[in-house]
Parts: sequence; C-alpha cells; structure tokens
Amino acid sequence: MMAIVPGTYKIFWDATPEDKKIFVADPAKGSRHNRGCAVDLSLFDLKTGQEVKMPSEYDEMTERSHINYSCSTPEATHLRALLRGAMRLKALPSMSLSGGTMTTRTGKSIRSLM
Repeated sequence: MMAIVPGTYKIFWDATPEDKKIFVADPAKGSRHNRGCAVDLSLFDLKTGQEVKMPSEYDEMTERSHINYSCSTPEATHLRALLRGAMRLKALPSMSLSGGTMTTRTGKSIRSLM
C-alpha cells in the first residue's frame, strides 16, 4: 500500500479532467486513498489464476466504478457482492464508492479474505 506524497497528489489533481474529479479527492481535504488507508481488491479464480471480471477495471474512472452501478453483467454483479460479503465477514466494511476499492475503519491488516 502506498500513500501519495501531498505535493505529487496536487499535480495529479490538477491534471485530472473536471468530469473525472468525482474519483479523485481534493488535495486540500485529502482522502483515505492518498493517506494510504484504502486498498484496491479483486477476486481471482483459483483454478485459472486469472482475475475475474468485475463491473469495472482496476482504477477505472467511469460510472462503472461506482459500487451501485447496476448495468454490469449478472456475473460481475454477483462477484462484486461476493467480494463485499467476504470483507464484511472479516470486519472490513466498505466505505468508498468504487467497485473494487474497500477501506477499513479498524486499521486491520488485510491478509486473506477467504
């Protein structure tokens, strides 16, 4: 996990198009992401070793990244729910809006969700 240096994050903020700033925190306020308190997670198929198809791609900055995006395939929606359920079982409640990004209020180490 990596926290972005505040000066670097300002450059990133300034370079982000206005219509994408919903996905990027204002550096004057900060966020869990730029403080190193969030992780991007996904699921992998243990038989193939391949990442499964989630509603959005890693770090995708589109409406598909929102946790409540309803136009994904039934399988992708199911897998997103499976990931969120596994996190709840391990007391890692999701707090963000993006589909694969979950944060913890407890500060627990994340080793294995299953």
